Amino acid sequence: MAHSLHLYQIKDTYYFRCRIPADLKLWFAGRDDIKRTLKTKSLTQAKKLLKVWSYKAERLFTLIRSGALTPVQAHRLVQEFKCNDLKLTDNMEHLSLPEAGGTVICLGGESNPVRAVQVDLLSDVVEKYIAEYKATQKAGAPSIYELETKCRQFVRLVGDMDIKRITRDTVLGYLDVLRKLPKNMAKTKKYAGKSIEDVVRMKPKDIMSDTTLNNYMVRINSFFTWAVRVGYVDRNPADGVKHGKTKLVRPDELRKAYAKSDLAQLATAYIGMKPGEKAKLADSPDRFWLPMIALYSGMRLNEICQLNTHDIKQDTESGVWYFDIDISEGDEKMIKSAAARRKVPVHKALVSLGLLEYRSRMVDRQAPRMWMNLKLTGRGYHKSFANWFLGNGTGKGFLRKYVTTDEKLNFHSFRHTFIDTLKQKRADELIVAEIVGHSNKSMTTGRYGKPFGLVDKLAIMHMVEYGLELETLQELAGVTIG
Repeated sequence: MAHSLHLYQIKDTYYFRCRIPADLKLWFAGRDDIKRTLKTKSLTQAKKLLKVWSYKAERLFTLIRSGALTPVQAHRLVQEFKCNDLKLTDNMEHLSLPEAGGTVICLGGESNPVRAVQVDLLSDVVEKYIAEYKATQKAGAPSIYELETKCRQFVRLVGDMDIKRITRDTVLGYLDVLRKLPKNMAKTKKYAGKSIEDVVRMKPKDIMSDTTLNNYMVRINSFFTWAVRVGYVDRNPADGVKHGKTKLVRPDELRKAYAKSDLAQLATAYIGMKPGEKAKLADSPDRFWLPMIALYSGMRLNEICQLNTHDIKQDTESGVWYFDIDISEGDEKMIKSAAARRKVPVHKALVSLGLLEYRSRMVDRQAPRMWMNLKLTGRGYHKSFANWFLGNGTGKGFLRKYVTTDEKLNFHSFRHTFIDTLKQKRADELIVAEIVGHSNKSMTTGRYGKPFGLVDKLAIMHMVEYGLELETLQELAGVTIG
């Protein structure tokens, strides 16, 4: 029996019902209305409670629409409302909202005089963490960029507040919003200029992977672990908060290796290049050589992109040519870890294609780097090549246009293919790990054993054969050599 638009009775108990505006249904999991028991059988008492709940609902709708709340704050208030826990005068007074200039406003009533307390804004603490990480960690630019991006996005989503006020519920709300965001949001044109709320309303299907979401939580957990250690907070609110996985996946299933048919199609795509595309290889030799080097060495993309001409050397004792992968005194070259410092022999397939001749040409031109067209950015030298090979969010790249549409296949799959080929050949695992720059955690062989010789490494590498007709690719290599 309904007594008013928002008040009705079931048996003897009165209930509050409120329709959710169409533009806000996303925040309430698509529901049309909210129903709440008023826990009273008295019509007089029910009418009093109706006024309170009607005010709460309108206040909540207004706050969400205002844009003043961060997604995490809005999510938290909705959950409190749905659980009958929203005490407007209590919760709103303690809800700080960021405004321009870093000031903080409070909602819901006049503020009372309080004892001055130390306030450590989340944004300030995050920047101190990033600065200390840069100063003390031997991390490359990609790792630093990832740390900066994830920690600063955390501030953006939860709001800039006193770090001591961040709770486990805050972190859970942050994770809930992350689960609704698309991958590569910043690089995708259709999301450009849109707020987080607008993007969430679009209900993107290309959401972030389980691995990416867990990586976000690892970074936030590490930040709060540091914050506890240096005394900003007493407890880590992110401790134990993980996304988990929607399905069980073995490590080898996270990325795919190229099948021989894929590699054959890759060769066909190169051979079938239009004359104009082939001519561009003279100015962009990386477009040909980077996939070939990765395929026959297992090297990482940025390791190849940052090669200097003197990084390809010939061993005086064995005569073996090799890539000398190391850091530089400045910030121009970086490696993923200490294990990534290594010497990788040049595979005979690369010699056959003419890589050494290309290097000699660059030395004769007094070029300091192998790929002079690649420019250094905050994450290394790979950006322009990656845009050409994989696409940049506005269009498909070479790989998707001409080789495969499988999203699990990318440039890193060349490394996966190289390693998997050696695994199937039963190659010595320790030598393979050293070739590809994986750490040896064994106390005996890792700490006390010397690196394997170039001859031994080259013998293992020559177990890698893909059945490609290299002669057909030599014409393209010749374009880069001139």
